[in-house]
Amino acid sequence: MLASGDSADELNKALEGPRWVLRITALSLLGFLLWAYAFEIDQVARAPGVIMPSSKVQIIQSKDGGVLLSLPVQAGDEVAKGQVIARFDQTDALADYQDAKARVASLQANMARLRAEMDGVEPVFSSETAQYPKFLKSQLSLFKKRKASQTEELASLNKILKLVREEIDMNEPLLDYGDVSRTEILRLRRQEAELSAEITNKRNTYFKDTQAEFNETEEELESVKQALVQKKRQLGQKTLNAPLRGIVKNIRVTTEGGVIRPGEDVMEIVPIEEDFVIEAKLSPADVGFVHINQDATVKVDAFDYTIYGNLEGRVVYISADTLEERASNGDTPYYRINVRTKGRRFTGVPDRDLQILPGMTTLVEVKTGKNTILNYLLKPISKTIFESLGER
Repeated sequence: MLASGDSADELNKALEGPRWVLRITALSLLGFLLWAYAFEIDQVARAPGVIMPSSKVQIIQSKDGGVLLSLPVQAGDEVAKGQVIARFDQTDALADYQDAKARVASLQANMARLRAEMDGVEPVFSSETAQYPKFLKSQLSLFKKRKASQTEELASLNKILKLVREEIDMNEPLLDYGDVSRTEILRLRRQEAELSAEITNKRNTYFKDTQAEFNETEEELESVKQALVQKKRQLGQKTLNAPLRGIVKNIRVTTEGGVIRPGEDVMEIVPIEEDFVIEAKLSPADVGFVHINQDATVKVDAFDYTIYGNLEGRVVYISADTLEERASNGDTPYYRINVRTKGRRFTGVPDRDLQILPGMTTLVEVKTGKNTILNYLLKPISKTIFESLGER
């Protein structure tokens, strides 16, 4: 009996280790099942895609052409919006602009003088005209000469008129005594009227001629101002600035002194956007779970997502019908979706601005829901069971 009890004790001791292993295994399995039941992970629909520029590649042209003076950028350079990317010789354009500007000032000075003549005041010149002292001096001199000539001519007529009136005043009393004939008085009265009319006519003619010259000058000024705007535009186009931030490529002429024809392409700029549009191909099996404004993540193949993370975005477009992708093994249907990123910074390195270019391949993951790990593990089993139960 003693030996039998000892054997049982020894057996219990021998089984103690395996029992603990079983207990720990059972507890671990139970813990794993509880964790798998409670812990949820994102369900995603995956779609391969490619980065498309939000705006198209910008073709930089020289509208008026000319001789290339300098080219401060090279192919592959990143340029900022507004940065100078090419300069053309502006000698002729600058001369044309300055000539047109001077012509505008000359006409403005002429109009100021004519306006003063019509109003009977001293001329007042604009600040633009004041930049050309020779125009001011010329118009002031002309103003004084015309004013003096007009004043002198009118003064001469008024002097004659005064004498005629004095003669009338002297002769009219003599008419009653018969010392002067009535015919003589009528002649003097007619002469007085003619002189008065001539004075009035000269004043009116002077004003009318001045007004006509003013109107003609005003019309010419408007025409020259339009030409000045065009000359200024042409002068500004002798310096080309980047219309947006981007990468320079396909520079047509790189030699200083080279000639660019009017309207000829100078270079292209590939936009570097603050956000991107990814065009992806979604499987028809997943399209039912994807909708507009749904959150998505974008993994760029050129940047390891385990190091750099991904780009956050949202779905902005889903095609209304399937498209066909032609391949050697047959056509593959897909839905085209567009995902716009929320900025250009990767989640793993938010402090770094990496160079992301159009054409880079990506993997888009659209978040369609959540599911527990336990459901993921049991899904193949339950699917097999349900399919088996349906067989005949």
